[in-house]
Amino acid sequence: MKHMNAIKPMALQTQYNGKDPRQAWRRVRTGIFALSAFASILLVSPPSQAQTENRLAALVVRSTGTAHYIRGEEKKPLAKDTILYQGDVIEVGAGESFADVQLSETFMCRVGKDTRIAIDLLQEASGDRQIQLNLSKGEVVGKLESGGQSHNVQLFTPTSVAAVRGTEFIVESDDDSSSVLVNEGEVNVSNESGASENVSAGNKATSDGEELIVGIMEAFEKQRFEIVEQFEQSKKANFEMYMDQVRRNQELMDQMRNNR
Repeated sequence: MKHMNAIKPMALQTQYNGKDPRQAWRRVRTGIFALSAFASILLVSPPSQAQTENRLAALVVRSTGTAHYIRGEEKKPLAKDTILYQGDVIEVGAGESFADVQLSETFMCRVGKDTRIAIDLLQEASGDRQIQLNLSKGEVVGKLESGGQSHNVQLFTPTSVAAVRGTEFIVESDDDSSSVLVNEGEVNVSNESGASENVSAGNKATSDGEELIVGIMEAFEKQRFEIVEQFEQSKKANFEMYMDQVRRNQELMDQMRNNR
């Protein structure tokens, strides 16, 4: 066990390698997606210029209970096929609420109940997909599959820093402490003062901002990783193609509204 001199942000890092509106309506009807998908797209506010220039985005593949997203000054319901951009904030309510979000072909996460998380960074750099999330409170369950594009995923909480080399993890946080649970791979948990611990699969690290403790996960904590099995049911295998089609459908719907 090592001690922390000051509370620092926590970062979880995962690395692997003259127009006729009727014509517009006919084009929409002949698209790939069902009308339910189009309805969900209408919930999305127009992205900013910076978001448009940065084509990377995340996609809500499943949403249950009470969930919203915040973009600028607007707060709207979070539904299946909602597109999320850098700068958006996700809020999930209490009870059985959660939202499954796909951030790339191989990276999925579940935003649990009573959670607020921001997408601070979603870009490409040096061949890597750079993803930076800021977890104010609540929990996130993540799975990053091996192979494909290299990722650099960072997840910040208020009380510690973690560098993760693995595929399955849970991060949870409140005002006073944070925890990192590792089901596969290894995590180095540290802070800017230099205190650090390597946490291997089957273990967990907790921090209150002053003290860093590593221990073995309990049986009930290991069972929490059963959630990742549900990701395969909702994940989009051809993620980039799917996202391009969602964007095109949204552009058609915007065109329809402009021609009214």
